Amino acid sequence: MEQIPVVGPILSAIDGESSAPGEGKRLVGYYVCLFSLLPSQKRPYSPSSCPVYHRHHGSDQTLNHSSLIKTHELTLSPQQGNWQAASYTPEMVPFDQLTHLNYAFAKITESGEVILSVPTTDTEYPFRPQNAFGDVATQQGHNLYGCLGAFFMLKKTNRNLKIMLSIGGVTYSHPFKGMGSALWRNNFVKSAVLLVENLGLDGLDISYEFPSNDHEAASYAKLLKELRNELNNLAERLDQHKGQYLLSVAAPCGPDNMKHLQVKDMDQSLDFWNLMAYDFAGPWSTLTNHQANLYSKDANDLSVDKAVKFYKTNGVHSNKLVIGMPLYGRTFEQTGGLGQVFRGSNTVDYKTLPLHGGQVSKDTHLGASWSYDPHKKQFVSYDTPDIAMEKTEYISKHNLGGAMFWELAGDKSHKALDSIVKIVHDNIGKVEKRENELNYPESGRP
Repeated sequence: MEQIPVVGPILSAIDGESSAPGEGKRLVGYYVCLFSLLPSQKRPYSPSSCPVYHRHHGSDQTLNHSSLIKTHELTLSPQQGNWQAASYTPEMVPFDQLTHLNYAFAKITESGEVILSVPTTDTEYPFRPQNAFGDVATQQGHNLYGCLGAFFMLKKTNRNLKIMLSIGGVTYSHPFKGMGSALWRNNFVKSAVLLVENLGLDGLDISYEFPSNDHEAASYAKLLKELRNELNNLAERLDQHKGQYLLSVAAPCGPDNMKHLQVKDMDQSLDFWNLMAYDFAGPWSTLTNHQANLYSKDANDLSVDKAVKFYKTNGVHSNKLVIGMPLYGRTFEQTGGLGQVFRGSNTVDYKTLPLHGGQVSKDTHLGASWSYDPHKKQFVSYDTPDIAMEKTEYISKHNLGGAMFWELAGDKSHKALDSIVKIVHDNIGKVEKRENELNYPESGRP
């Protein structure tokens, strides 16, 4: 029987159940914080301008045991300032349908230090504990607030939900060019792992887009190895199981980017790979095409299946490959349809699709779907519920590691029958059971 490699053990039982190595699927959602703090004149906060987070918790545990605030309900409200929240707030995340949530993105300084991109909304947007005696938020500086504070509370509600910090992304990837320096990597590793401890995280997700030569690829593999060692050191120092803290990457699916990766060396450090199995076509294309097709007819076309075979051929166990699904559509304007020239391209959230006037079609042989409006001459490539089901069956058939969703705000309501996350969750079979971590006694908060 084939032995399934795992970087760390599957941890404590959850509700009397735990997954053996290689059992259960991961459901990974990316959450992009879109909160904006607008310039203010120190005006008093208006309740109507703020999203409110209400949820009951059965624990009074916080990040810093020296500053416990005993409460069973938290209310999110700013002290002052004019806040504008995006329409997708933390409490809207379908946390009971996910095993991992990747909070995107932290950025990197030129010297390699990992820092939060918007600290105000990431950690400072205040939770104000309430109890029968009124507002007792006098110690708020000692605890974690902001979006990451909200997600820490969600970890208490769902012990199978792991929160990971995603670092980089296309906007913040340029500083990765400095990681050939041992000093740069040391700065990155130390600062990133410190964030894990201080923010109550369960691991890190690295999104380097992309190594462009063998030297950069070798440095990337070194960085991941050093991160893995430091995460294991953190676990040992906190008397946790080796492998308690997770490490993943967002991985490319195009041959021009995959070919540079030192896959075998990287894989030794990783718990799983999030395959960015989308954006196969876009404004850079000559003709309209599918953006996330499962298979391909043309040898030159990209596909999910081709990417999976590449990583498996290069030594990654199928159970560590998590298939990305887009929660958005790619539009192509002024076109005669599939395989035709176009003028202009954009993206639209899946929750708005199909657009009015669009006629929906699918090709189950390719595992692709789209809509076309002959009056607007608009072609939209996106995954319908039928294609999400086909991809879910593909994941099960090939014993892959699960599904990843980019990004959660694009989905329809998590209760809707045509929610992509819900469809995948309800049909993927057994979900991985691996308990998150709540105890961070040496957290640097504040």
